[in-house]
Amino acid sequence: MSWIVNGDYNHDFPSEEACCCPDSMQKKCTKDWSSFPPEELDLIKGIIENDEAAKFKSFLEKLEINYVRGDVFLILAGCKVCPYNIFGKICHYCAYNCAIELFSHKVGSMMNLNIKNCHGSYPLHDAAITLSSSLVKESLEHGATPETRAWDPVPSRKISSLDYALEILSCDRNLINWNPKKSVFKLIITLCLPQMKEARETIALLAGFATTIDILDDAIFNAVKRGQVVPVAALLLVARKKVLRDLYFFGDNVSSSPLTFPRAIMNELAAVINQEYALLGREEHAEILQLCLEKKELMLYFLQMLEIFEKAGPELDLYLKSCPDKTTCT
Repeated sequence: MSWIVNGDYNHDFPSEEACCCPDSMQKKCTKDWSSFPPEELDLIKGIIENDEAAKFKSFLEKLEINYVRGDVFLILAGCKVCPYNIFGKICHYCAYNCAIELFSHKVGSMMNLNIKNCHGSYPLHDAAITLSSSLVKESLEHGATPETRAWDPVPSRKISSLDYALEILSCDRNLINWNPKKSVFKLIITLCLPQMKEARETIALLAGFATTIDILDDAIFNAVKRGQVVPVAALLLVARKKVLRDLYFFGDNVSSSPLTFPRAIMNELAAVINQEYALLGREEHAEILQLCLEKKELMLYFLQMLEIFEKAGPELDLYLKSCPDKTTCT
């Protein structure tokens, strides 16, 4: 299956050379502040881990800020510290109050949240991995864009912060290894559970702030291509209008008429059924036939999912809106 959204993949990525650290510090912030004074290192790690805003603010006030050719770094006790590395640790501990202090401080206003860190990802990716809607919202409001993509060697492709969030959600203990043999109704119910509130809001923010349609549509396409049902269900739950209104050029022929997502799935189902009938009774193609059967099962699963959202989507939206506090939503 090959889709080209509105016939154009026009990805504007930041320069591959753009990085959070100046040349003299390149790759040093990956060493986890190894040159930092041990007493200071233990102190700041404890402050971030406990999300102590006042102490973190005091820590920031002690830092000397250096700004060289668009690169910002900090100095404490003669040691250079990368602010993007600090933000990475803030995300690791979900220290939302520390994030507010960082972005409200002078150093925060000097940070460019759309350049990659020394790990090769972007600040918004670090926030998205936490599935913390508060951290993601704070990042977005301070200039981070969902259009940035980081290179992931495992799928060998550039992936967005939305991709990161969907992947982490798919690894939730209640959702991991979910496949078409499991109930689609139970999948949707699970995604509506109170403990999924942060994940839902995070994905909704990333999908909503995306200014180009390919971020959302790539996430959908890659999920379908890899047979992942959780990302598709999650996006239909929180960004259904965007998913269903976009048009796709289906197949390799971009001159054909654009299709909606449901029509694209139906066309794919028709194609796999035709292939299945062509292979029936031919033992030498037994493995390919089995793949066709699995793909047909997947497409039918997506169609059932679409039917559920078509009929019950508005009611699901009302239900989720009526449960603002995850402790009271039952």
